[in-house]
Amino acid sequence: MNDLLQAGVYYLIAFFASLLVYFLAVLLIVHLKTSSTEKRKTVLRKSYDDVVAVYETTGRNHFDKYRKFRTHLGVMVLDELLQDAATPHTQIIKTLIADSTYDKYVLKLFRSRDALTKIFAVKMIADLSFAQCNDLLLKMVLQESDNADLQYHAIMALSRLGDERALIKIFCEEKFSQKLTFRSLQEILKAYAGDKGRLYWILLEAPDPYIRRICIKRIGTEGIQRLSGFLIPYLSNEDYNIAIDAVRSLGQLKYGDALPKIEELTAHPRWEVRAACINALAQIDLQSEIGFITSGLFDKEWWVRRNAAAAAVNYEPLRDIVKYIVDSDDRFAKEILAAAIKKKELLERGGLI
Repeated sequence: MNDLLQAGVYYLIAFFASLLVYFLAVLLIVHLKTSSTEKRKTVLRKSYDDVVAVYETTGRNHFDKYRKFRTHLGVMVLDELLQDAATPHTQIIKTLIADSTYDKYVLKLFRSRDALTKIFAVKMIADLSFAQCNDLLLKMVLQESDNADLQYHAIMALSRLGDERALIKIFCEEKFSQKLTFRSLQEILKAYAGDKGRLYWILLEAPDPYIRRICIKRIGTEGIQRLSGFLIPYLSNEDYNIAIDAVRSLGQLKYGDALPKIEELTAHPRWEVRAACINALAQIDLQSEIGFITSGLFDKEWWVRRNAAAAAVNYEPLRDIVKYIVDSDDRFAKEILAAAIKKKELLERGGLI
């Protein structure tokens, strides 16, 4: 019996030892491959620098002479160089590529069956501003709707290239199936290189509520004043999230014509809408809207009271607000205002980070 147990222990030790050797071997192989790849990437970066140096000293374009630029690793290094803001001579590299046959290689990658290779090609098209590929990108978006990653990069490329026609086609087509997240769509529209105001104005009528919400948000964030009036109808939208986005953007734009409707929304059944309205009223005209703002101090929801107190402490003279609340019988209103006043005093003394 003891011999069997001892034999079993030996077998277990041998098994785990073999497993350890196997994983160590795998780690060693991965390390060697990574080290080799990094060395090759360093050589490639040096080659890109050499091409630039030749152009700067002689005016000659030797980009096509380097076959290693036309490899997957060459594309990867070029993408890193173009994305890195600290890379010197980025514009010279783009000029050299524009005067070479590199676009044919990128198109070859674009037609690959491998999704990762296609993504690299799509990024190159945007990085190098190959506008002649816009129709191919649009076709890819419409045909590759099952691959969210590829779809994202293709639409992003069209946005970076400023192709308004393609983006409208994509986002205003009711039958188009887009599988991108809200955050991805925000990144795409933020990166648009054309007239953003015009694009947002058109996409406010998009069938996808995500697109409409993003446009409403971007109008406020980017301060596109000329579109302020177009946001007012969205204050009455049945989707309270869209109404909130419109309230916030109109507050950021300080659009006075929206005050009557925002004042009306301070009585909205959703506390999220009421909280957003308090902030917007304070942004547009704190002094004249103080009545609606102080009414928020008596709201049943903490976030509404919190926003009202944070706005009210900036009213001049503050003592009028303090007296009004102290004379009331609402303990919660008194507590939230007192906390906001204390926070403001600490901030003014540099007591909070």
